[in-house]
Amino acid sequence: MKHVFVLDENVIAQVRRAALALQTVRLTNAIKLNCHRVAVDRALSKKLFEWIEQRSKLFSRFFPSGPREIRYVLSHATKKLFVVSQEAAERKLIRDPDDWFLVDLTVSLLDTLQAEGQSGRTVLFVSSDSETRECFSRKEFSERGLKAVPIEEALKYAQEQ
Repeated sequence: MKHVFVLDENVIAQVRRAALALQTVRLTNAIKLNCHRVAVDRALSKKLFEWIEQRSKLFSRFFPSGPREIRYVLSHATKKLFVVSQEAAERKLIRDPDDWFLVDLTVSLLDTLQAEGQSGRTVLFVSSDSETRECFSRKEFSERGLKAVPIEEALKYAQEQ
């Protein structure tokens, strides 16, 4: 496992154009092909699969294998890093309560990696929303090794072998 990605659900939810769908499919495909993983907990997994179902026809219109590729990365044991999330004090750093579950997941992931002696691992929070990325770029997160990035930048990391 090289990099760990936390995908904000808007990476899938905001897919309305071919270009954004292509970026999402390329990202998940690069994660699949290389030694990277996607961190999920129950809440995020549920939301991502709901959005995949809702956007399935749109993805399929542009990229017939898109939904299948995304589902694979989110469900395959070698690609998914399941995290048991705990409520995090860092929630107060995020303006939108709808994103608190992402804070819980991210902080729990960082704590787990630190406990396992892997705190030097690159953890990328991927979001297509600049305000959300800004919140996750605060020093309380970045000092622990988290990088909040847009899909385009995440793709560069995912393509690393």
